[in-house]
Amino acid sequence: MFFYHADDVASFDPLNDISGLQFWLDPSDSSTTTTSSSEITAITDKTTNNYDGTNGEVPILGWRKVKNKTPIEYTGHGWMAFGADNTGVATELGKTDTFTFCLTFAADDTTTVQQLWSSSKGSADRFGITIQSGRIRAAIFNGSSWANVEALLGDTDMHTLVITGNSGTVTGYLDGVSMDVTPSANTLVWQGTTTLGSRGGNQNEFFGLIGEALVYDTVLSADDRATVESYLSGRWVGTETQIAKHAALRPNWPLRNTDSTNNTQNNRIKMKSAGEHDLVGIRLVYPNTNIDNGEKTSSQNAITVSCAHETLDNTITAATFAGSATKTISWGEYAITDLIPVTIPKNTYFYIRTHISWTGDLTSSEFANDATGDLLEVGTGLSDKSASGTITHGSDGDAYVPCMILSIGSNGEVIESYELTGDSNVWGSKDGTVTPTGVTGERGMESLFWTCGIPTSKSARNGATAAANTTGRTLRDSLLKYTSGLVAMFGTNDFRGGGAASTAITNMETIISNADTNFYALTIPPDESSGFGTGESSADADFDDERATFNAAIRAGLTGQNGYFDVGGLLETATDSNIWADTDNADADGYHISSVGYEYLERQLYSSINSTLGTGTVITGFNDSNLEGVLTWIDFSETGSLTLSGDTITTAADQSSNSNDVNGQNSPETGGVLNSLNAADLVSSDSDYFDWTGNTIRDALSVDEEFTVFISFKRDLGSTAYQFLLYSLISVSDRMAIAMSGTTVDNSIWVTHYNGGFISRSATMPDDGNPHLVTMRFSQQDAPVVDGWFDGDTMTATNTAVVSGGGTNLGGRTNGANTLDGNIGEFALVSNAMLRRDIYTLNDLLKTKWGV
Repeated sequence: MFFYHADDVASFDPLNDISGLQFWLDPSDSSTTTTSSSEITAITDKTTNNYDGTNGEVPILGWRKVKNKTPIEYTGHGWMAFGADNTGVATELGKTDTFTFCLTFAADDTTTVQQLWSSSKGSADRFGITIQSGRIRAAIFNGSSWANVEALLGDTDMHTLVITGNSGTVTGYLDGVSMDVTPSANTLVWQGTTTLGSRGGNQNEFFGLIGEALVYDTVLSADDRATVESYLSGRWVGTETQIAKHAALRPNWPLRNTDSTNNTQNNRIKMKSAGEHDLVGIRLVYPNTNIDNGEKTSSQNAITVSCAHETLDNTITAATFAGSATKTISWGEYAITDLIPVTIPKNTYFYIRTHISWTGDLTSSEFANDATGDLLEVGTGLSDKSASGTITHGSDGDAYVPCMILSIGSNGEVIESYELTGDSNVWGSKDGTVTPTGVTGERGMESLFWTCGIPTSKSARNGATAAANTTGRTLRDSLLKYTSGLVAMFGTNDFRGGGAASTAITNMETIISNADTNFYALTIPPDESSGFGTGESSADADFDDERATFNAAIRAGLTGQNGYFDVGGLLETATDSNIWADTDNADADGYHISSVGYEYLERQLYSSINSTLGTGTVITGFNDSNLEGVLTWIDFSETGSLTLSGDTITTAADQSSNSNDVNGQNSPETGGVLNSLNAADLVSSDSDYFDWTGNTIRDALSVDEEFTVFISFKRDLGSTAYQFLLYSLISVSDRMAIAMSGTTVDNSIWVTHYNGGFISRSATMPDDGNPHLVTMRFSQQDAPVVDGWFDGDTMTATNTAVVSGGGTNLGGRTNGANTLDGNIGEFALVSNAMLRRDIYTLNDLLKTKWGV
């Protein structure tokens, strides 16, 4: 018999290469599994014996990947059943049988008593595999005595397990190494239903992953056993083990103890989805811990939680924990709800409702803000309103919410995301602007990743150090198996406390080793609190050297580090200058990043973050199939798309597939030039503008919709009057505009919508006669929100009037009022509020194309 190297596992065929195969489960073969959302309800035996399995309680499929393959995941709630006592595969595994049982698995918990497998042929003929107290054990019971083998199991990695039975004698091999024979009794073998992942039903349920299972009706030879082990190891074990994914949509980890007076709380917190797909299922993760610098070690009391999902139209779906409406969580532990079926479009909002009761102090993780639709009531003996009832908002304050929301997309895949951890610059303690999502939570470094549609959870704390997090991440690290990696920023507080760079580097590498996942570091920003703009004073100048050494180590690559993002380098005048760059007040106080700084980092890092951590999808233009919702796209440089009467443009064809062409009114002409490209030429005195036939574009620009608009243009020198680039009106209380004020006013450009109140952004409009680009995004949150970019830079909030009048016009207003003196190169309308990542990408493309 050949020995197959792990690299050649595809050449081994379990059905044909070794005789005697009686049972074969492979959940990575989707043709053998039946699922409901991500719950596996049935699995087919790949042999002709049809020893198929059905769910007892429902384990899950697809939340975590191993070497890009899908195992069955067990969360202490769920098992697969394979028939009654002395039926099916159980008939192969008796005390008088010869067999070889092969399995790949990973145990999330190696101390709690759990059963991987249990089967029986009668009360005096049972077989089982158990994990407990850091050991794995296999046993056959013959009615009066046990035959056992066991081995140490001290990690959560994937392993191969081979157990042989030979007329009541048991041998075993864990990862190819012989297991110890032990005479100790194993009381967990079971008479009854054959189960994978529990003991005879809902007892001693397993926490972890099961990849593949094979049963042969013979004791395999050493060569054959090595072949099967090599096959299983090559598929499921190795350096790529547990490439796991989750989606944590908005929440933060618990920050502080807040309330020792009250003992109950009801809250409803607004969350936002992210990623490339709609969500069809979520699971909520609730911890009972408390983060100060590291996790607090002093024991606290248990908490009891119930929760629900609520849509924006107030439809509530209660969650369960292993089928129960409530869950009591001991200190230092966490609980995950069962799957909650949902329909949540990507990048939209929803609510999570939570009721919690406690004694002693309450740990809180999110600030409830009534202005965003959050609700919070705290008191003594409050009734549970998680699934029904009106939560009466008392006052804004700290709420207990899930630390992660695990989510599955409409494509059947789990949404990928990361945990962010670190100090106040990760938390965003000086990020004081209205957050881009319109809700609390997306602030600080979080906004960089949400820019790219990458959801995160966050465990950051003011004052946090690398030193305190070398041993202060026990519970957080235990949940990293549900993430695709950890992103961390530590160092500033270590150095402020007198720490050395060498110590901080060692501590970071300890954090990386403990995390045991993909790890990405952020270099730290300047620290010049004693001398803004000039470097630090001599009193703390040695911080500069420590910071430079530390950041250089990150750029060179810490041990175990998968990559880095050079936040510190982008925020200083030159690498290691320790002087904040001139980025419009990017620092708040000399060592904290300001709101302006975070927005600057978004624009600088979006491409790197997306290519490193995101989907890798890069929008290449308005004709890109990855760009959804292009409603109309007018490109005047495409002269073949223009219908002319002489030089007058009568029609410019929509370059999208929607045929929303624009019609020239009065005498807009071809022949304008922007960056050597053809552009439309409009003359205000001739009242030149464009409009659309019908109401499709008008309705898409309504205050009830979401949209993104791009316009490349040039305004002629010396323009004194108001000039409109885009105008649309449905009613007096539903109108929008992108317009400029002239040199006699304040020379500004603004994007605005009016729904009874003005929602606007503005920037200075230079009187330079050069090409420019304006971008407007209109999104629906608790109320409509306008975002704007001028030449790629973020516009500031303002209130600007929108004049009345009818029509939807490009380059002017109704009947030729306030028309443009200048040129329009390109116009596009996308019928959704685009990710900032994609806006930045298209802004960059358009700036290059039109010479902005």
